[in-house]
Amino acid sequence: MTKTRKSTAGRRPGESGTREAILEAATDAFLDRGYDGATMRGIARAAEVDPALVVHFFGSKDGLFKAVLETGANPLRQIAKFVDAPDDELGARLIRHYLDAWESPETSARMSAVLRAAATSEAAAEVLKSFVTDALLTPLTGRVNAGEAPLRASLCGAHLAGISLTRYILKTEPIASLDAERLAAVVGPCLQHYLAGELGAGPAT
Repeated sequence: MTKTRKSTAGRRPGESGTREAILEAATDAFLDRGYDGATMRGIARAAEVDPALVVHFFGSKDGLFKAVLETGANPLRQIAKFVDAPDDELGARLIRHYLDAWESPETSARMSAVLRAAATSEAAAEVLKSFVTDALLTPLTGRVNAGEAPLRASLCGAHLAGISLTRYILKTEPIASLDAERLAAVVGPCLQHYLAGELGAGPAT
């Protein structure tokens, strides 16, 4: 059955409802068509609003993409709550918060959308990198009680990004179907080593 679209000339009742409708349409567009394939006009059409309203609320596609990252439950900011854990539990808490964000029906689609977009667009990747640095890596760096804190935080970020790609985007087995608790139990000690263990000195020079 073909969905009947309302006129896009008007404004939805209430600015909050209009903004949320645009964000929902943008999330779908970035997921289905990637960053480069999604257009402001197409998102406006899907949200049943005038394209000028998209510009009014978000300014540009980069601004809209950043808003998709920040909206809803702010999953990456939720992940950063792990910093309240004791030093010897940081790795375990980090992976559990991260997997919770990916497994939750409230945030999984949005996280998948932004990761897919960043994988195919340099512009989207830059927006995502800036957001990840602010929302996750900076709090993580500040929490590390060991030398080379920025390196340790970046190693955790790289490991988590790899899990996202293999489990949720590429769906590579056996990681894709591995029980989340088992995955957390396996990965937690690795992250804990990055955060507090002795890092290799590298090849001799």
